Amino acid sequence: MKKVLLVLGMVALTFSMKSQSDTFTYPNKGEQLELQYVIIEKEGTAGENYNKLLNYIVKNYKNPDVVIKSKIDGDYIRMEGIMSAFSHKEGGTRLDTKFHYEFKFKNNKMRIELISLKSGVSNGHISSYATSSKIYKKDGSKRKLWDAYATRTVEAANYILDVIISNMDSQVNDDDNW
Repeated sequence: MKKVLLVLGMVALTFSMKSQSDTFTYPNKGEQLELQYVIIEKEGTAGENYNKLLNYIVKNYKNPDVVIKSKIDGDYIRMEGIMSAFSHKEGGTRLDTKFHYEFKFKNNKMRIELISLKSGVSNGHISSYATSSKIYKKDGSKRKLWDAYATRTVEAANYILDVIISNMDSQVNDDDNW
C-alpha cells in the first residue's frame, strides 16, 4: 500500500511541475514578467554558444564593453542593450527599448532571464506593466489598459530575444571574403 501511495505521489508531483517555456509568458495572478526565465534548446557546447553570443554582441554593438555588464568565460553573460521593440499601440511604431538579459549556458541549451525592460525614451520600467498588481483588479478581473500594455511588453521581450538568438548563428566571418 505504501508503494502505491509513493508511486501515485510521484506521478502527481511530475504532472504538477510547471514545464519551462521557450518564450516569455503573460503573467498569471501573483506573477510578473521580470525575473522570468526561458530555456532555449541550442545545438552546441556551452562554450560554443557562449562564443556565438559574444561574437553577436561584439559585431552588432558600437560599444560591446558597455553592453556586456558581466561575464564568466564559457558559462555566463549579462547584457544590456537598446533595440526598437515596444509599441504603446497595437500595430504602432516600435520604440527604443532598453533590455537587460542574463544568459547561462549548458551543452545544447541556454537559460535566459529577463532582468528588466525600460523605455529608451523615458527610461521608465515598461516591464512593470506586466505585473500582477497592474493587470488584475482585486476581484481577479483584468484591467483593460494594463492588459494591453502587458501583452505588448511580453511581445517586446520575446521579440528582442528572438532577434538575438536568430542572429547568433548568422554571424558571417568577414575574413572569408577578402
